[in-house]
Amino acid sequence: MFVEETGGELTGAPPDKIDETLNRVVDNISASYSLAYIPTNTARDGKRRRIRVELAAEVEKRQGKVALMARRSYVIAKEGEKKK
Repeated sequence: MFVEETGGELTGAPPDKIDETLNRVVDNISASYSLAYIPTNTARDGKRRRIRVELAAEVEKRQGKVALMARRSYVIAKEGEKKK
């Protein structure tokens, strides 16, 4: 659930497959992009905000199969509250 909620990746491997697994993780990282945005809701109320990231249909037509991993929400810090 944590991986799904944060948009991360969980990887494990037996000792004899660790090199192959680590190489795949490095390949995934080197082929990834980061996306940032500034929310239009400027209220610093400490509430959870839901987000949705989607790929345009043209992307897979142009690039082939694409994996999209993104978090589902974030919490905006209250005014004056420090990041944890």
